[in-house]
Amino acid sequence: MAGETMTDEIYFRDRLILHPARGTFDWVFRAQAILQHASAAATYRDARGNVHHLTLAGDAVAYAVADDWVTLRRDDGNVELAWTARLGDETYAWLEIINRHREPIRVDELRVLALDAASGARVELGAPARAWRFFQNGWQSWSATFVRDCGDGIHTDPATDEYRYKHQPHAIPAVPKTLSSEWFSVLTSRAHRPADGGLLLGFVTAADQLGEIRLQLAGDAFARLDAISHADGVRVEPGARLASERLLIACGDGLALLERYAARLGEAMGARVPAAPLTGWCTWYYFFGENTERDVMANLERIRAERLPLGVIVIDDGYQTSDGDWTSVRADRFPRGMKWLADEIRRAGFVPGLWVAPFAANENSRLAREHPEFLLRDETGAPVGAWLHWGDQCFSLDLSRTDVHEWLRETFRTLSDDWGYAFFKLDFLYTAAAPGVRHDPTMTRAQAVRRGLAIIRETVGTKTILGCGAPLGPSVGCVDAMRIGPDVAITWEPIFRGDLTAPATAYAMRNTLARAFMHNRLWHNDPDCALVRRRDDESDLVLNEMRTMVSMIGLCGGATLSSDNLPSIRRGRLKYLKQILPPTNIAARPLDLFENELPRLFALPIAAPWGEWLVVGAINWDDQTTTTEIALETLGLDPAREYHVYNYWHRRYVGVVRERVTIKRHQPHETRVLLFKAVSEQVDVLATTFHLAQGLVEVKRVERERGSKGAEERGRRTARRPRDRETRKNSMMETLRVELEKSGAQRGEVLFTIPRGQRVIAARVDGRVSPHRLVGQGIVAVGLTLDERAVVEIEVSAKPPASV
Repeated sequence: MAGETMTDEIYFRDRLILHPARGTFDWVFRAQAILQHASAAATYRDARGNVHHLTLAGDAVAYAVADDWVTLRRDDGNVELAWTARLGDETYAWLEIINRHREPIRVDELRVLALDAASGARVELGAPARAWRFFQNGWQSWSATFVRDCGDGIHTDPATDEYRYKHQPHAIPAVPKTLSSEWFSVLTSRAHRPADGGLLLGFVTAADQLGEIRLQLAGDAFARLDAISHADGVRVEPGARLASERLLIACGDGLALLERYAARLGEAMGARVPAAPLTGWCTWYYFFGENTERDVMANLERIRAERLPLGVIVIDDGYQTSDGDWTSVRADRFPRGMKWLADEIRRAGFVPGLWVAPFAANENSRLAREHPEFLLRDETGAPVGAWLHWGDQCFSLDLSRTDVHEWLRETFRTLSDDWGYAFFKLDFLYTAAAPGVRHDPTMTRAQAVRRGLAIIRETVGTKTILGCGAPLGPSVGCVDAMRIGPDVAITWEPIFRGDLTAPATAYAMRNTLARAFMHNRLWHNDPDCALVRRRDDESDLVLNEMRTMVSMIGLCGGATLSSDNLPSIRRGRLKYLKQILPPTNIAARPLDLFENELPRLFALPIAAPWGEWLVVGAINWDDQTTTTEIALETLGLDPAREYHVYNYWHRRYVGVVRERVTIKRHQPHETRVLLFKAVSEQVDVLATTFHLAQGLVEVKRVERERGSKGAEERGRRTARRPRDRETRKNSMMETLRVELEKSGAQRGEVLFTIPRGQRVIAARVDGRVSPHRLVGQGIVAVGLTLDERAVVEIEVSAKPPASV
């Protein structure tokens, strides 16, 4: 319907109030105007370079109202702005600029949403701005991502040229407190729980422009909020128009809003979500570019010997003679060439993978020398720097050039078709989006990234692409998996602190929690490689820090790669890698993401045909031992019910809890992985120790058989003692049969809960009577070596009534 007019207010459905005389609007949620007197604006330059800023706010604007959309329009004589909102099940808005002038214009920004406190605009979140929380999404894989406390918190900015180049794609206004998030953000307030009303602003298309949500504070007060679609100064011809990306506006639970946003972005961008997460081994984090053909083959042999379910063998940096010269191989390290190595990897039953940084060229490369025209230039004509690689300057390529496109095609035809590689880790992809003077003045930075990725995708077909160092939005639909944080490292924190994007295990794992919601919606998340080696083998991680890394990667549920030198790994450490393989393909949720800048609860709810349970990673980020209390209600559990709790890493049954559980000595940088399962009135599987998910991966079937007949017949085959036979005759029996399957050989236990009044008659592994042990009141463990497959049975009997 068209809405009702009251003075200067036009009510549209129950979500929008237009103020045509002021050129503003309110966005409403549950009868509350969340965004008050919001507007839209654009910044453009005329043919003489003069900058113009045109806003809808101010004088009266033309408007049109239809069934499910509204439009506000303003014309300054040179250009026309048209802001449109569509209100179906969700609210989407976008802004168009139409060039009415006789000469071309260049458009810099399209502000789909613009709220200025100086003009009376407000954001109503139930508390002053100092009590707000702002989800900050970094623009590329390594950029810091977390929920910032607007009053205080982690607000580090190294303010170096390298940091700005890698992590700040937009000029940040000289305002004391400017918070910027790429493509989307969720705002909540400390005045209420995030579930009571967070605000989502997110661009659900990202192929053509970089999107930014920018919040500015004046002291502790709200100053501005903008949703900006960056047009990068692209030329718009007379009579032509340019549209922004589409913005989703929504309210609700903070975590649910993040998941909803990712789902909408994935749908709009054609996200590629493989059936199963990537697994593999990578050369980088042990050899750091010094790897050789012999190193690769030695690790391949250890993987085969241990029957580790690692699918891809990734040869990282170090095989090429120079960055840019990807088909020129270091003969001293790979004497038989990369095709021979790919053939050997495939012959061994694995997928050959290759690292490439395709959008840049080393200053000393043949590519840079022979094709200087390929390099992106700044306004002075100098090549644009990308990064320093072992001291050499690498330059960005101009992805708007057709000859660069053809070079990309030829390069990847060689790597894919001629050499036979079927997996590509594409790194430093942000270099395609570097600011510069492109050959094609109509191409934006986002389009440059996407065009380059689309060419590679077209060339390699359905083969797997992992993005790294990549601007996230334009990559959706081109990559199968995406690195979601900084590099892991053999240290917990970087040697020189102050840069939250530096390689460090703590920083990588923080991003893993904050971006967990992207998994299976935009791609498969890649939290980076697991490093389980001991401290005497090129590592500085203590046991608790290594376990935290493994816990977060396992609970992430996405890509799982090893990057240790496997021939030097002891069995006692290799078990940690085995316990997160294969990946669950289910991402845990950081339950307190909007309450703590470093979330402490990473929870994985599991529902299987044979039961439901919750696996929680409780993290102590502090440098000292602490006491951690976890309320069951915080975990989404019923505080009135009783739950078994099992401590996975310590292999200890904690007991039955109600309302809360307390970790008394929670050590520095330690993650306690706790399983919660509701107390049952029947014999049940509590957990297994073969995988972090404790039954989801390795348990294939659970069968229950009640009554004495079947149990007695089975008992004749496995127990012949007269007492056992007499017991079966005079008792009602129940047998629980658990079928296990997992690649390789692994020692572990299956734990069972035995209700009060019942006792264990026998335990069997593969039909043979097996020892069992009591690990807690009513908790029995059966140990075994799981070698590919096994069947574990436990038979229990209730004591007969005394009168019988």
